[in-house]
Amino acid sequence: MKKLLCCFLLAFGFASPLHAQNFIVADIIVDGYQRISPGIIYNLLPVGIGDEVNALTSAQIIRELSRSEYFDEIEVSREGNILVVTVLERPSVAEITIEGNSVLKTEDIIENMATADIAEGQIFTRAALEVIRQGIQDVYSSRGRYGAAVEIEVEELPRNRVSIKLDINEGEESRIRHINIVGNDSYAEEDLLRLFELGTKPFYLIMSRRDRYSREQLSGDLERLESFYLDNGFVEFSIDSTPIAITPDRKEVYITINISEGKQYTVRNVELAGDLVDAEDLLRAALFVRSGQIYSQGLVTGTEEIMVQFLGNLGYAFAEATGVPEVNDDEQTVDVTFFIEPGNRTYVNRISFAGNVSTADDVLRREMRQLESAPASSLQIEQSKVRLERLGYFESVEVDTTEVAGVEDQIDVNYEVVEQNFGAVSFQVGTGGGGNFFISSSLQAQNFLGTGRTIGVGVNKSRFQQGLNFQYVDPYFTPDGVSRGFNIFAQKLESPFNVSAFNTSSYGGSASFSYPLSEIEMLGFDLGFTHTELSAGVGSVQEIMASPTLYQGIDKYIITPANGNAFDGPVVDSVLGNVADLTPQQLRSPTEKGFVDKPL
Repeated sequence: MKKLLCCFLLAFGFASPLHAQNFIVADIIVDGYQRISPGIIYNLLPVGIGDEVNALTSAQIIRELSRSEYFDEIEVSREGNILVVTVLERPSVAEITIEGNSVLKTEDIIENMATADIAEGQIFTRAALEVIRQGIQDVYSSRGRYGAAVEIEVEELPRNRVSIKLDINEGEESRIRHINIVGNDSYAEEDLLRLFELGTKPFYLIMSRRDRYSREQLSGDLERLESFYLDNGFVEFSIDSTPIAITPDRKEVYITINISEGKQYTVRNVELAGDLVDAEDLLRAALFVRSGQIYSQGLVTGTEEIMVQFLGNLGYAFAEATGVPEVNDDEQTVDVTFFIEPGNRTYVNRISFAGNVSTADDVLRREMRQLESAPASSLQIEQSKVRLERLGYFESVEVDTTEVAGVEDQIDVNYEVVEQNFGAVSFQVGTGGGGNFFISSSLQAQNFLGTGRTIGVGVNKSRFQQGLNFQYVDPYFTPDGVSRGFNIFAQKLESPFNVSAFNTSSYGGSASFSYPLSEIEMLGFDLGFTHTELSAGVGSVQEIMASPTLYQGIDKYIITPANGNAFDGPVVDSVLGNVADLTPQQLRSPTEKGFVDKPL
């Protein structure tokens, strides 16, 4: 009905006075709009105030407004010299609800709908909704769910709005009943099917998904099949068709692959052509393809990649190497010619970094093996990336090169990093048996404040042990990469009875230097000093302190112990003797002094 109305308007313009005679527009009135601002409608109109309107103007107005797809109905009329445009807006989408989907994520469906201009707040068009329905079903079909169905309900809401509900029945995955290869004379079908990820499921692989059809997986299997033939000398191999038959219940599929093998060819000659930039020997060293070999497209591709890399190391960042086979059907041989197009020798204009929020640019720049204003080298650019990864400051490192606009021989090298945690802080407080209190704290930062320097601080204190240490390493003490570090510490250990029979008190420090020998080797020097004082503990061994010995102030020894309990016999006092009256043999005095007894 709406289409008939628009056609009627287009043909007759609605108001006969608009056709009766020409007039100059004194004013324009737009009526019927709700959400769309009148300014947008005025901009769409092909006429303005002061323009002359004729019999064709109404058709032009309707055509331009209809092209915007904002309106369901458009009416053009005249009131005197005033042009009146009355519109009925299309409804807007107030809400989108999706149910029944598990294979496809709701966010992905919403995002794809938005690309078709169906989104909350957008103008609703039923034609676009039908396209979305078909698109969703096609996605499910590509994943082997041929029984999937999408039901769409559109509910009208107040204020010219609609609610869209998608009810998805994903169906079951179709299973592969059989794969048949037609046209294979050189290889058995079972050998070729071993190249496939798809296929019928063996009875003993209960959890296998090998028989679940997927269009993407089938495309990958066909690529492997083609690569297999091309790498075994079948230069003219082709896949002619892959018809797929589906059972009426849409639960099983039959796949037929029609191929043309052609003949098997060997390599006769291998040549280089094009601009070899005085690097013919280097390029010939990159040849994987040799005369007499069975032709292999994989070896041709590998040779192309190595040649491009070699030329890139020489500064030709946009070099191309293309291996072209020339087939000789009579001899079943192939002549392979590699065409070299080095392009202009390129130089690095600028090296930039992105993503290093905490790390200073200098820390990254000093790892560069590729320098600005120097010839661009693929090897040095890659080495620079590897050195950034070895720092341990970044979760990932990516590099790309872009041409400088307006210049043919310069590129910019852009490194993008994602930083990760490069430090650790710990703090511990507690108490042990007997009310013993302890505290421990440490800080370890490999990239302290983004400077690339390593700093470590540790403090601990308990009843038996006290310690303090500080560590500092500057990996670029000199611009050449000589590193310098130092470490100082102090520690005091008072051992309990069941740990050690002596106490120690020590302090010291060390300085270290490392000199780079290569990208992966360094020569290090370390010089340190430690001062340790040893003291005797309770029950020290003979080597530490001569024993047994008497405590200071002890001048009596017990001859007969006292008895204060009448049930154990007569109550008597203890009988004491003087220590001074005892002989050395009676005292069992040590014959050798311990470590702490000896004079310094």
